[in-house]
Amino acid sequence: MKRVFAVLLLLATAFQLVACAGDVVTGEPTGVQASTTAAPNVSSGTETVGQGPAVTVYGNGVSPVIIASTAIPSAAVDDVMNIRGTLRTRLGKTPTYATDERAKAEREFVFGETNRAITERAKEYLPAPGADDAAFVIYFGEDGAAVVWNHEYGAMVGVKYFAENYLNAAALTVSSGTRYVGHVSISAYGEELRMAEEERQRKEEEARQEKAAREWATRFDVISDAETRAAVKDFYEEFYDPEALIRWWAGLYDPDLGGFYYANSARDTKGYLPDMESTYQIVQRLRVLDPNTDLAHFLGPEITAKMIEFYQSKQDPDDGYFYHPQWSKAVSRRNVMRYTRDQDWAITVLKWLHSAPLYPTALDRAAGSAGTVDVTVQRLASQAGLTPNPAADWQPNVQSVTSYVNNLLATKSCESWSNTLQTQLSTFEATGMLDAVLDVLDAKINPEYGLWVTRYDASKDVYYNLMKTPTSEVPYGIYTCAYKVMIMYNAGNRVVPYASKMVENAIKAIESRDPGVRVTYIFNPWATLGNVRENLVKYGTSAMVADYDAQIKANILEMLSALKGSLGKYKRSDGSYSYLQSGSKSTIYDTPVSTGAKEGDVNGNNLVMSFAMHICHTIGLERMIPVFGEQHGKLMQELLANAPKIRKK
Repeated sequence: MKRVFAVLLLLATAFQLVACAGDVVTGEPTGVQASTTAAPNVSSGTETVGQGPAVTVYGNGVSPVIIASTAIPSAAVDDVMNIRGTLRTRLGKTPTYATDERAKAEREFVFGETNRAITERAKEYLPAPGADDAAFVIYFGEDGAAVVWNHEYGAMVGVKYFAENYLNAAALTVSSGTRYVGHVSISAYGEELRMAEEERQRKEEEARQEKAAREWATRFDVISDAETRAAVKDFYEEFYDPEALIRWWAGLYDPDLGGFYYANSARDTKGYLPDMESTYQIVQRLRVLDPNTDLAHFLGPEITAKMIEFYQSKQDPDDGYFYHPQWSKAVSRRNVMRYTRDQDWAITVLKWLHSAPLYPTALDRAAGSAGTVDVTVQRLASQAGLTPNPAADWQPNVQSVTSYVNNLLATKSCESWSNTLQTQLSTFEATGMLDAVLDVLDAKINPEYGLWVTRYDASKDVYYNLMKTPTSEVPYGIYTCAYKVMIMYNAGNRVVPYASKMVENAIKAIESRDPGVRVTYIFNPWATLGNVRENLVKYGTSAMVADYDAQIKANILEMLSALKGSLGKYKRSDGSYSYLQSGSKSTIYDTPVSTGAKEGDVNGNNLVMSFAMHICHTIGLERMIPVFGEQHGKLMQELLANAPKIRKK
């Protein structure tokens, strides 16, 4: 705005109002008129020297009171305040500021329509507004000075003109009746304001971007090694577009149902609903967008209430589990990971929202059972004509659990038995049986590899699992197992054996640059490493941690290079990521979640976002370098609050 108004300065007048500090400028009643130099078609005016006696407007012991109309345009108020500040500097004290309800003072500066006589005298010289002409009058009388106008633009230019041209000395004396009549082209000044506003916004955006860039760069300063710091920063910049991710997540929210869909195809296609796991995975990310508040406060009362209802309405009072209405109970119960995980998600999100399930959960019942872990589950499974679940095949005693885990390891693939055990982790904890599970895993780990395998065939790059058969999907199956088992060791507060060998083989898997067909091929070795370091720091020795850090330091640049080369195959054009190279995964735990289009999905995005945490943990940082800033949290709140109604095709 300063650039706009600078052109309005009075460059030459016959009545010169400039004085050195302490001097007084006295106008002579000559009646001389002078025009100002202004921006073309924006402002022009004339000044007429009055015929009355000389009046000291301010200075030399004279301190005016500022009287302002309540109708002063807001754009001119700041300039009135600036006038008050200038007088405080000139006079050494702050002038009184009031409306015209205040009793009249000897000297006043009066702005706008007031009950003062000097206002009426000034208005005598104010022309009527034209089609494209606004005007203002600055008038000096025996009472002080008045500024009046006939249009908002006249106020904005007139008050500023007064401040910049009549307050530039320690004192001011003028002849009574002196006036300045200025004119403003409404169209031209409006264009000037528009351009000035655009310029202001441009500069603000530049400043915001510069600040964001500085903050972004300094985030990585926690990494001491320069090469590693640069490589991690490059990874973030290549794979994380924060605004695109926020908009993609927000686009999956259903404001009527209070949950999130798994993918855009599910959102847009009849027959698909928001699901509990996708909602959990997204709100888990929302919790870190504003670390200074909790999820319920972040979402606000309306969305929070919807989400609580979303989860609570899916609980079955008979067995305590939570079932998605898109799938029948029988379909949900065919896969233990489906309904046990949905229970975990529901309990967790409700807790984040300061709520709880409506009925005792299966976990509550398991913790209080003296017999099988969940008799209700067996009964319902039998009634539904289903094979009783493995989750009901053990009792909460060491002998039963040991037999159960040994049987799983001897009859299932690495991926299968680790998924099963990790899915039942909360049940093992609730029944006090986690140590019994970990005792079996301690006994079965191969010290040569630090993995739950029998051997490795280097010529075929194949591990053989505990069934002594080649594992499928190498290295996916092996590191699905290692990653999930490490979650269990950390939950059990005990150090994993042969960690150095596990780390060595995880690095080997990463550097193989095998992108696989699922993003978990790439993710699981990294997740294993992050969990191993956490395990060693908490439950190992300093020597173990030092050995781990040395292994990572020697390989981290090649590991990050391999990661970047593989992960890009899962990125979609809208900045999201898919679970499969081909697109979204159509089923999760045997239940339909999308059409399988070439699109991003919640699972893929969640795993790719988790790389930030696991990379940071792998290289020894205590905390993840954040991907999002405060502005992204505000954007998500705005998008969710204004989420459109879902329209199905």
